[in-house]
Amino acid sequence: MGSASFRSASRHCHWKDCQFSTSNSETYEEHMLLHRRCPKDGCLSEFKEEKDIQRHVWKTHRRWAFSTKYPSIRGVCGICGKIYERKDYVRRHMREKHQDQNNKVRQQRPRRNRLLWKQ
Repeated sequence: MGSASFRSASRHCHWKDCQFSTSNSETYEEHMLLHRRCPKDGCLSEFKEEKDIQRHVWKTHRRWAFSTKYPSIRGVCGICGKIYERKDYVRRHMREKHQDQNNKVRQQRPRRNRLLWKQ
């Protein structure tokens, strides 16, 4: 049996725009904790995923998020500010909760001329 040479596997941070990499698992775990914390000073909230942090920031620290141009999330109701993970959830919310306001918005848009054909 020959001796095998083992190298420590390099661990790379999976968060968008982060280039961090290390072969030390303890250093990696410490680094990942940085991403899991809410970025607002004084907030001690921690999360498992980036989308959870974004949702927290926009729900809890909305003024701060606007003032710092914090990245927006996929679905935010333009009328009440409710946050959704997907755009289709926002559309459904608009239909169910803001039908009157939604109709006013639609009426304000210019309509295209359509030709009606008799058959």
